[in-house]
Amino acid sequence: MRLYSRDAIAAVIGPIGVIVLTITPIFLIPLADRFTTGSGTLLNIGRIAGLAGMTLFSLALILSARFAFLEIWFGGLDRMYRMHHRMGVIAFLLLLIHPLTLVASYLPTSFTYATSLLIPGSDWAINYGLLALVGMIMLIILAVFADSFTFLPYQFLKRSHSFFGIFFFFAFLHTMLIPSDVSRNYFLKSYFILLSSAAIASYAYCTLGGKFWIKRYAYRVQEIRRPINTITEIRMLPYGKAFKYKPGQFIFIHFEGENISREVHPFSLSSTPYEHEISITVKALGSYTAQLANLQQGTVAKIEGPYGRFSFLNAPTRKQVWIAGGIGITPFLSMARTLTHLTGSAFEIDLYCCAKTWEEMFYLPELEHIVKLYPSLRVFSFYSNTSDYLTVDALVKQSGSFADKAFFLCGPPAMMRNLHNQLKKIGVPKHLLHNEAFQLL
Repeated sequence: MRLYSRDAIAAVIGPIGVIVLTITPIFLIPLADRFTTGSGTLLNIGRIAGLAGMTLFSLALILSARFAFLEIWFGGLDRMYRMHHRMGVIAFLLLLIHPLTLVASYLPTSFTYATSLLIPGSDWAINYGLLALVGMIMLIILAVFADSFTFLPYQFLKRSHSFFGIFFFFAFLHTMLIPSDVSRNYFLKSYFILLSSAAIASYAYCTLGGKFWIKRYAYRVQEIRRPINTITEIRMLPYGKAFKYKPGQFIFIHFEGENISREVHPFSLSSTPYEHEISITVKALGSYTAQLANLQQGTVAKIEGPYGRFSFLNAPTRKQVWIAGGIGITPFLSMARTLTHLTGSAFEIDLYCCAKTWEEMFYLPELEHIVKLYPSLRVFSFYSNTSDYLTVDALVKQSGSFADKAFFLCGPPAMMRNLHNQLKKIGVPKHLLHNEAFQLL
């Protein structure tokens, strides 16, 4: 019998909902007799591309707002953001096809009118559409080739993503004002007004009004530890109301210290919910994470969250395999520390820790102590500097049969993709494979 958690079942509803909402406007327009000629076919392909592209653009903006209630329907915030990225790319391609096919359909009858669709003029409905498309192209170029624009400030490149909402508004004006199926069909027009209003409201919620509407918790830095040179552990106590979380979840946090940027970044919690204080464990991988070592005791932290469905408590089985690569150990530290508080639980867990060197496994002594308190947790270590790589064969050798076992993976993207694909090849069901990724904007 296959084991499915409530999360695994719910996680397919979001993508299905996106598909249904995307194709709905296509079936609100009459399609009969629209594809009988070559120019008519091109014209209506362009119209359909515009409808589907605008729908996906709207939904992508809604997902970017990080609404916690949507998480479960997509399998966690990281998966929701991956869906957001895919939808954005597809929306852009459809909105690019939209004017090109319209131009191609009119070329045989009127070259002048066809080219006027691509040149700003007196028709503001067309101008709004061109402005939206050119703006999207510029932002996508910035996103794809960000590493090449070294002369631009990092914060500008990061915040440029939020400009998509502005160009969406111009696309909305184009949709409403241009003579089209939308302007002639009451139900289609109402559909796009409702969907676009939700998208604009979501954009306003997470950008313009984020300081006022998004709930944030205030904490103070209590202690800063440096177990090794490249790792900083930051412990914080609530400065007011504390938040509740599950082991394995992550937060968005920014610090209000004088010597640190106020950028907002996601970090896994490495503490256990049974403690009053919270902690994050950070590796110096860039300029911002390196700055965290200079934090002062008493610095105020503003926290948004928690987020994520990456918790052993959400799995449909108590037999589990945890795989950590590098600083990807942090959510597993939270989960392992929680095990010691679960009296009477029957979890059977194998934790595989992968790092470059022995020094990077600064947490091993604590894990060995947890194993003494919770013998059903087994810990295995692998070091890449000695060519001691974790493979599926090693997993099979140590953990035996994978039948009805849940897998949790967190680490470098390449490592996770490799192991994820290998596990799928040997028959581990997709719904029992759980990944965590922080590639969020």
